[in-house]
Amino acid sequence: MTTVDGGTPKGRRVRITMLALLGAAVVALAAWQVVAHGSLSAVRIAVDAAPVQCDGAEVGLYPGITDDPFQDDVQQPLIVLEDGMRCSIRFAVVNDGWVDAAIEVAGLPMLADDMAWPLTAVMVNPNGQTRLPDNESAAEFAIEGLHVLPTERLGFTAIVDYDAAKTENVAQCTRFSAEPIYVRVNVLGVTRDIRAAPETPVWYASGTNAECDL
Repeated sequence: MTTVDGGTPKGRRVRITMLALLGAAVVALAAWQVVAHGSLSAVRIAVDAAPVQCDGAEVGLYPGITDDPFQDDVQQPLIVLEDGMRCSIRFAVVNDGWVDAAIEVAGLPMLADDMAWPLTAVMVNPNGQTRLPDNESAAEFAIEGLHVLPTERLGFTAIVDYDAAKTENVAQCTRFSAEPIYVRVNVLGVTRDIRAAPETPVWYASGTNAECDL
């Protein structure tokens, strides 16, 4: 086996070269991380003014409240629960960065199987038919093979059904909301959960305003 004496001129040159290569690798890795995290910060979820449509149920408005002093309070979707209903909740992933963003998972908070609400998360379209193990209180679906290109947006639709087996867990005239939807995004090997704005939840009601004197 050939060895290099670090005390000789040749050995010192080898050692300096190795240190330089190591330093370059560290700098490259740091730059990679900076680019990846910066690109992830440029990915967001957008929700339009009327993101919910239901078959077999009424969709109204619930007065939302924001803590932002520069933003007016918003009207949030309110779904009146009905047996047999199916609701579609639309959202879009927007990539304002300069690197492709891979969408790996879509999460629907408060819709895990062990939650008491009479709701079941069915799927997320497109490419989100495979349900993963619940992540604490959230139902999660694997999103297969979808990327959002730089400066573009990609629309998704979460499908939620009424679950009659859980109706005894919710009293009449109850109002409740789920936390906003999130997606798990991978950019250059770095992963982060990107959540919709906190003032964009969907509200649910057991009973109409007339029935509940609201």
